[in-house]
This record gives sequence, structure tokens and C-alpha cells, in this order.
Amino acid sequence: MKKKYLILGSILLVVFIIITIFVLSMNKSDKETTEVNKKSISENDLEKLTVDDYKNNNIPNFEDFNFDDVDTFYYYGMRMNPGIYKENATRTEREKIYKYHFNLKEAILEMCKKNGDWILIINNDRVRAGNVDKQEKYFNQKNGLFEDFDYTEIESSDILGSDNYGKYVDIVAKNTSEKRKYRVRVHIEDGNIQSVNVKLGNVDILNNNTNMQTKKILFDDGHTKENFENLCRYNNAYVGGLEWDGDDIAISNNFKTKYKTFLDLFIHYSPLEYNKVTLLDLDINKKKVKFEVDSFLECKRRTYDVKYSLSSDLQLEEAQVELINEKDVDFDVFEKQSAYYIFKNSNLKKIEIPISNKFIEKYNERTGIFDLDVVNFDIDSVSISGTKVYIYKFLLKNRDIKWVGGIDILDENNKIDDFFIIDLLYNNISMEEAKERFLADTELQKELGIK
Repeated sequence: MKKKYLILGSILLVVFIIITIFVLSMNKSDKETTEVNKKSISENDLEKLTVDDYKNNNIPNFEDFNFDDVDTFYYYGMRMNPGIYKENATRTEREKIYKYHFNLKEAILEMCKKNGDWILIINNDRVRAGNVDKQEKYFNQKNGLFEDFDYTEIESSDILGSDNYGKYVDIVAKNTSEKRKYRVRVHIEDGNIQSVNVKLGNVDILNNNTNMQTKKILFDDGHTKENFENLCRYNNAYVGGLEWDGDDIAISNNFKTKYKTFLDLFIHYSPLEYNKVTLLDLDINKKKVKFEVDSFLECKRRTYDVKYSLSSDLQLEEAQVELINEKDVDFDVFEKQSAYYIFKNSNLKKIEIPISNKFIEKYNERTGIFDLDVVNFDIDSVSISGTKVYIYKFLLKNRDIKWVGGIDILDENNKIDDFFIIDLLYNNISMEEAKERFLADTELQKELGIK
């Protein structure tokens, strides 16, 4: 009897072992199959991933793919923030997404077009119009940003600037009758366009038979304060050619001839983005107004009394400006550190990057590093044999474009002790073209001491 139970127990044990081995084998097989499937997914199959796949983390291990910059930007962007870009984007679309993200001028040009492809820029077919008070107004891709103008040609300026609202570029659009200059500003958060502001500047009539009336906001009792407040905000000194960005305000030609921008009433060495103008007080009866100007790069706050006069048709005609107070103010360090080098009378002691006392003593007088009347600039850099070379494109007050290359000279403590510069004989080309030309010019590199 015992022998019978012993045999039965042995049989059951063998069966249990066989079943266990089978189950483990199946699990191993399933795991291997899963790993094989996960790794065997092709790059073409990646285009089939949906936003839900990213949200549920139902995605392959991207480290298994040899992505270039375009695909790295797209797929890792979708992983970190699902839905930020169009899902199932093809390679061609991913290339456009990459281009529009890093080339704002191209993105804005696309958004100016009627029936443009906005989904590769903002993943939407409309965007909120900026600076709209107490109402929701949107631009849409069907009508484009210039919804009220049917143009036949369009081009952007070469200069991309920034101010308190965001980044901007000037766009020229024209048809057979008119040539219009717009300034398009975009407000960007977390790398994405959130809203757009479009401001009409100069309008040139190309057809003498076309009559166009420009509505001016006069300096009457009901609009004088609003006009001065807007002038404090509108102007961006000289950038891109829109000297008078507040062109709907009634400014006489006499006033515009004397002052290229409203900021030119006051002491300043840099554009409006580095200066804040505030209206403090206004006496309409005495035609007297008080302004405060914070010059961030100089760390100066100045207060002015301005007596103004109006023409018979209530346009701003003339101004007499008196500086009544000036004091040093410890402003927060401005984001654009490079601006301190460029504009005259900047307070170099506010720069957080390491510079030596010799550097401060040499350049903190009046001229700045370049001793140029710069009204705006673009900057980029290239690396050659471990040396970082800065390339500057300056827009000067006389409207000339000047290119300069420069390298830091360090002292024994690795602080910037001086700055070696060289003129670059380039014309009005793009920054990318300038960088390519510099990288190919070995003789110019030798002049900068690069071997």
C-alpha cells in the first residue's frame, strides 16, 4: 500500500515539475517576444504613435534609435509634453516643426499666409491676438495674420528683435496698390507661441489712383493721456525700420523729423527694451507732462518735465525737455548679459559673468567695447579649435549694417580681461550665412589668433 502511494506521489511530482517548466518557458518566451517586438519596431512605425500612446507611456525605448536632431526634438518633445506637436507627423512634417521652432521668422511668415499650415507651429488653427483688452480675439489660419490685407508678395526683415511683449520681426507685404510694413510680435511660453500682436507701420501707396485715409488719434482732452501712455510703450528705437511704431497717434512730420522715436526725447544709449518710460503726471491745461525713465543697462533712473505744443489740428508738434532728477538704481540684472558690452555707458559691474577689474576700468567709461552708436544687434557664435568666436551684426543709427567678430581674452584667474575684435566685411546677409563664411575664412581666423 505504501509502495502504491509512493509511486502515485512520484508521478504527481513529475507532473508538477513538467507543468512548472512549461509555464516558466512560456513566460520567458512571451518576455522574449515582447522585447523583440519592442526593439523591432521600425522608425516608420513611430509615425503611427498617437498622443494617447505618449500619455500612457505606450512607446518604445527611444534610446534604441539613432535619432538625428530633427527626430530627437520631435519624439522627446512628445514624450515630455504629449500633444505639443502634431501626432503621427511624417518626416517632412517633423523637419518643418523643427525649422519653425528654431526659425521664428519662417514661422511668422507661414502664419501671415492665408491658409497656412499652423498645425506644425502651434498645433492649432488659431492663436489669440495679443494686447486685446477684455475680449477674446483670435487670428485663424484661413485668413492669416494679415486678415485685412490681400497681398501678392511678402518678405521678412533680417533682424529678429525682442521687447517686453516677446520676440518680433518686421514683415513687408504688398500688392499692386499698396506696400505695407507690419511688426509682428509673438508671446512665447515654454517654447510655444501663446499669442500674437500685429501692428501696422508705414503704408506706401503704389497706385496714385488709390486714396487711403489714415485715422489719427488726436491730442484732444479725451485722448492726450492715452496717447502719451501708448508712446511710452509702442516705440522700439529704430529696430527694423519702424521708427514710429505708434503711427496711429497724431504725430506731426516736424516732430518725427526731430525725434526718430519717442524715446529720443530722453537720455538713452539703447533701445526701448532696455529702457522703461513711465508717465507720472499730466497737466493738459498747461501742456506739461512728467516722465520717469528707467535705463536698465546704465542702472539710472531719470525724471523729466516736458512742455509740449500742438498743431492747429491737434497733432504733437514740439517738445521742450528738462532733466529734473537723476539717481542710481540697483535694477535686477537684465537677461541679455551681452547687451552690457554693446551699448555705451552700461554699468558693467552688474554683469554676473566673470570679468576682471581691468576690463571694467577699460570699458566702463563712455564708449563700450565697440565704440559704435548701436541701436540694435544680433549675436551668435562659432567654435574653432576650442576657441569661441562671437559674431555680431549691428544696426547703427545711420541705418548701416556692421559686422564684427570677437573673442574673449582671459586672465590667470579665468576672468574676461579684454576683448579682441575684428571687422567683418560682410553686407546685409543672414547670420547663418555670416557664420558659414567665417568658418571657411582661414586667413580671417589667423587674424584673430586662431590656429
